Amino acid sequence: MKRFLIFILLVGAVGLGLGYTRALYRAQYPLTSPGVGTPSDTFANAIADDFFPKPLQRLAGKSVASATTLNAREVINLTNNARLENGQKALKENSQLTLAAHRKISDMIQLQYFEHKSPTGKEPADIIEAAGYAYVVVGENLAEGDFADSADLVQGWMNSPGHRANILNEKFTEIGVAVERGELNGKQVWFAVQEFGRPLTDCPHIDQTLKTQIRNNETQIQSLQLALQQVQAEMSQAKQNNHIDTYNSLVPKYNTLADQINALVAKTKHIVSTYNNQVQLFNACVE
Repeated sequence: MKRFLIFILLVGAVGLGLGYTRALYRAQYPLTSPGVGTPSDTFANAIADDFFPKPLQRLAGKSVASATTLNAREVINLTNNARLENGQKALKENSQLTLAAHRKISDMIQLQYFEHKSPTGKEPADIIEAAGYAYVVVGENLAEGDFADSADLVQGWMNSPGHRANILNEKFTEIGVAVERGELNGKQVWFAVQEFGRPLTDCPHIDQTLKTQIRNNETQIQSLQLALQQVQAEMSQAKQNNHIDTYNSLVPKYNTLADQINALVAKTKHIVSTYNNQVQLFNACVE
């Protein structure tokens, strides 16, 4: 099941030919010119369920009414204490992730479920994106039930391998937490959500307009190539009929088209190289 998505965009090395050889005047006829290839895109999506461990449920004898009130700020502080104790940097609170955490609890209470994926098919990433958070990577911890206090809640997560891995994951740099009471299956319980993330702004920018330029250039190259092929056909016919004057009159048109294609090929190769360098830097950041 798709739970986690890293967007990795890579335009492969452009498959452009070496270019067109200029035609010569008089008795010399043009050699067959190499074709012009087109840029290609390679998209690789990295998907992992590890960042969405099975939700933690606590069924204790102590009633919710008598339990100490859970506090989101305390949960964040305790989470960061655990990270620091294990050699990781503290997470920065993010308002958009906090909003997503509150919306997650509201959704679970309204639809009466306790899972990462809602009955309507909504994934954690959907809620996070709807809150306006652009990310490189995201994860989610859920808890429901009776907890003595915030420390009891965080310790419960730390005792669970999957939740502990999220709390200590070096990929995450930001966090949003929500803790609320609500009804689930006819019982008043605590709901707790940790939304983890790393913002897209952490990684180098990829200029998507470069990809548009590549596509536009590809279209223009193909159009020029068709025109050049038509001139080649006319020149070939002139050669077969030994119409040297006709052939020579077509040479300037051929050379103009060949020069335009070669110049555009060189320009496009440079754009592809620039784009690929940006993507490689982004991918290195994601990894």
